[in-house]
Amino acid sequence: MITYKVIKTDSMTEDKIKDFLDTFNLVFGDSKDKKWFNWKYKDNIYGESILIIAYNGLQSIGIRSFWRNDIQGNICYQPCDTALVKEYRGMGIFSEMSKKALENSTKGYIYNFPNENSSKGNIKMGWEEYITWYLSFIPFKKILVKEQPFIEDDYLRWRYIHKPDQNYSYTKYKEDYFLLYSRGNKMYYVLGRFNKEYKDSFNYVNTGLFFTYKNSESLTYKILKRKSTVYIYERQNNKITFKVPMNKADFF
Repeated sequence: MITYKVIKTDSMTEDKIKDFLDTFNLVFGDSKDKKWFNWKYKDNIYGESILIIAYNGLQSIGIRSFWRNDIQGNICYQPCDTALVKEYRGMGIFSEMSKKALENSTKGYIYNFPNENSSKGNIKMGWEEYITWYLSFIPFKKILVKEQPFIEDDYLRWRYIHKPDQNYSYTKYKEDYFLLYSRGNKMYYVLGRFNKEYKDSFNYVNTGLFFTYKNSESLTYKILKRKSTVYIYERQNNKITFKVPMNKADFF
């Protein structure tokens, strides 16, 4: 008998947090801990996220989170941290967890950056493609000035500075400072501009291979075939009219 618990962040007990982390780490071979959970969910500057835990008896076997990650003052949720134990796949559990999360997030907008496996399931449930971001190489730093969104201070502190085991650096051009996500081998994704007051929270990078994501196909994309498509779940009274920026993706 598969049962489902729908829990908002502030109602997560120690046992439920353990069930969530145990399932995540089992499926992904990871070692996420309570410090990570608290940063992402308990300390979220926007408010409570919606978490679904599926059980077979007393054993947690699946999780699905609608992570609170607002855009331009709008209440928004981003599905992420989804895990389902291998033996229970193909039984409709993913769809049921998604359904329950959607039923409990009617006051917010829903956007997602799914991988290819999840996107097929989302489309079947009524999700729609909204915007596609294409990887683009940045040959000169001065190009960044016109194209990068500004990361607000409170979001910068929570999302990037306080993230456990953060993997961020920064570079600068004249008086503009740019947050970087390292991919190794001196390759960096540019996530946006930020207040130079916080530059000492990150390591400085002067040279390297800098990439960003644009809303149009680039030569880099045509060569490397790297892109990310945003999917949205719209309700009749909740149409998304704002752009979902690439730096909102949970995987950065």
